[in-house]
Amino acid sequence: MNVIIYQTESLQVLNNNIVKILLVHTYYAQRGGEDLVFETEAKQLSKEGVEVQNLAFTNEKRKYLSFLLYPFNVFSFFLMLKKIRKFKPDMVHVHNWHFAASAAILVAAKVSGIPVVQTLHNYRLIHPEGVSSHKKDSHVANGGGNRTTLSAADAILPKLWIRFVAAIHRHSGAWKMVDRYIVLNPAAKRNFMATHFRNVADRFVIKSNFIDSTAYKPAQRKKYFLYVGRLSSDKGVDIILSAFENLPYELRIIGDGPLRRQVELASGKRKNIKYLGFQKFEFIKEAMSECAALIFPSVSDEGMPMTILEAFSCGAPVITSKFSAMETMIEDLYNGMHFIKGDINDLSTRITNYHNLSEEEKKLMRDNARYTYEKNYTPAGNIKQLLLIYSDVFHEKSTPGRHLVPGGLHRGNHVDHNEIDGNTNGKNTLPVGVSDVSKTAKNQMAN
Repeated sequence: MNVIIYQTESLQVLNNNIVKILLVHTYYAQRGGEDLVFETEAKQLSKEGVEVQNLAFTNEKRKYLSFLLYPFNVFSFFLMLKKIRKFKPDMVHVHNWHFAASAAILVAAKVSGIPVVQTLHNYRLIHPEGVSSHKKDSHVANGGGNRTTLSAADAILPKLWIRFVAAIHRHSGAWKMVDRYIVLNPAAKRNFMATHFRNVADRFVIKSNFIDSTAYKPAQRKKYFLYVGRLSSDKGVDIILSAFENLPYELRIIGDGPLRRQVELASGKRKNIKYLGFQKFEFIKEAMSECAALIFPSVSDEGMPMTILEAFSCGAPVITSKFSAMETMIEDLYNGMHFIKGDINDLSTRITNYHNLSEEEKKLMRDNARYTYEKNYTPAGNIKQLLLIYSDVFHEKSTPGRHLVPGGLHRGNHVDHNEIDGNTNGKNTLPVGVSDVSKTAKNQMAN
């Protein structure tokens, strides 16, 4: 089995063989951030000289059958076996196996003797009905992606089925078939460690998502605030609408979802609220490059929102709920602002405080947002970390009895857990000329 060695930013593969990675993912009915991560990682790995093939499932086709076969989809099992036998991968990297793929793909990899890495983009393995913590939307996991709002009566049977399947997977030990779990932030790791996953704590590493922003061009900033994402209560759309009903500033909303009608009504009643519908990425990128700030009012646990990464890459500060991944991704008054989760008045206050900053202070926060992207979320740094994770799993499988020890490994061709986990001993390292907003501004916003 091949081992990846990372030296001086270049990939060297032993025995002149190309490492072969099989990426597996189940697409959502509505395209989401996980789909983007799956595709961009495949492209970046290929650029590094890794031979990559994808095995993609979808929750849109035969969704009722897939949902019924959620415990073990025999069709997915044999499709996975066929792909493994044909491609002969050194490793399988799974992103999402709910529902069409099912845990059957893990079993197929296991019986084939292929190590498995899985990225945990959400909390579905410990909260089987999904990540929503907001009761107004019943996001039953119909692919995790159709995301239509069901009535309470309609949702009961799917919920019971999901819980039953989750119990089967937990007691059968399907979760033990994964050799390395990648979580996206320290908060996610803490949440998983509070469950039965603590028994495989040595298999968890932290690695952030990333996006490609090579074509970044600073734009002339305008005064409007921006929301981009699914229009649902778990994303805080009703909160942002309530806040801007009593604010004089302009809000532009991009996206689609269950609350679309509510957004359209608010846009019709209030001149400062403009609904732009569902838009392509280039349009969104332009809006992020010229908005005053992005607002991300989610009330649900988030893995690592790609919307925030996209905002940072465009130099847009982010005003967000202070919890989950957002608590660590955004540093208050440095690259954005925090407000109390679900608190309309606090959100309104923070929006007003940001609006009242001097242009110099806003520019500094924009520069800090862009620097946050360059420091933490670029393709080069991310793929280096991913290759180190692959390398460590390769080495572990080729060295019987060796297991990861939480707290770090020796360097060389192995993973340094302080590097992977983003441990900087609490220090925020900044480049020359980049600093926090002034103490005067901090005092003003604290009042």
